[in-house]
Amino acid sequence: MFSMVQAITVLTILKMLAN
Repeated sequence: MFSMVQAITVLTILKMLAN
């Protein structure tokens, strides 16, 4: 199950890693 909350969480983690 892939929810919008999970998508936002993944994007947030990627942003933190890219920082």
